[in-house]
Amino acid sequence: MSSCCQHVRREFELRNLGFGGVHPNQFTRFHFPWPPFLYAVYRVVLALYALFWLLVTCMEFTALTAHQELIHVWPVYLSHWAYLILTLYLLLYALAVSFHVCRQPKFYWRVPSSDTETDVPQERMDGIILSEVMRSEEVCSEFKNTENHLVPSRRKTLQWYFKITWALYGLASNAALMVMLVFFVFLWPRLSHQEGISNMNLQTHAINVVIIGLDHVLGPIPVRLLHAIYSVVLGLLYLLFTLVLFWTGDSRPIYLFILDWANDWQTSLVTSALLTLLGVPLIHTFFFFMYKVKECISDRVKHVLAEKERREQFRKEPVTVL
Repeated sequence: MSSCCQHVRREFELRNLGFGGVHPNQFTRFHFPWPPFLYAVYRVVLALYALFWLLVTCMEFTALTAHQELIHVWPVYLSHWAYLILTLYLLLYALAVSFHVCRQPKFYWRVPSSDTETDVPQERMDGIILSEVMRSEEVCSEFKNTENHLVPSRRKTLQWYFKITWALYGLASNAALMVMLVFFVFLWPRLSHQEGISNMNLQTHAINVVIIGLDHVLGPIPVRLLHAIYSVVLGLLYLLFTLVLFWTGDSRPIYLFILDWANDWQTSLVTSALLTLLGVPLIHTFFFFMYKVKECISDRVKHVLAEKERREQFRKEPVTVL
């Protein structure tokens, strides 16, 4: 129990506000021991899918606003902000991983060993440089034996594009789940269901959460509790944007029953404050615990596979008879 409390306490250290302490290889392969090249394919497919539907939904919504005076233009809505951030995250991530694949194409066809670790934290990489950074349950603080030879040390830092990807990952995750909850809890019950849910609403309020869920289950990017601050700041910026829009003379409600500064500013203020200052941190905490559960499952799977590989290797070793 004490070790768990210490681990949670370390999450609130100021250094965890940043995007360091992680080896770049952690961002270029699945969290599980699968071929890294498949991860590049997975990233490109997701990026193209999100880009396609961003363009389609934008055109559909623009055509809709041409006939509906009460509807704002596309950039006004939080759901569109969330989908745009999701698309930017997926595109940047796909480009970054593809760049690494092009640099080391042979390495990315290799299946990582179950008892090796491709993503070694920066604080454990002091005094270590591996020709191919491997996954391991125990990493020596001074050196590591790779392919039967020792390699001199050098420090690996996370590139700027992976840091931006990491930041967008947290923003996209929290915004996607918040948009889905607000839509289906507050708005959907008050809408007409005769025509069902439109494809545009399905993509921007549901499928985006499926994409984020896949990334949290299969992807390797860590989740830090203090990164919730950036999503809170994004929420406050959006609220400021809606207020500026209202002060410039546009009194149309943005979201009925939730964000209507002209007709019910008290409800809008209380609801938006609760969602931003309380809802966003709770959502981020959910993703944090989801990441920790994934780590426990992954470590257990790798331990079982490592034991199996050791037994197989032991059987293959020749027996010396004296």
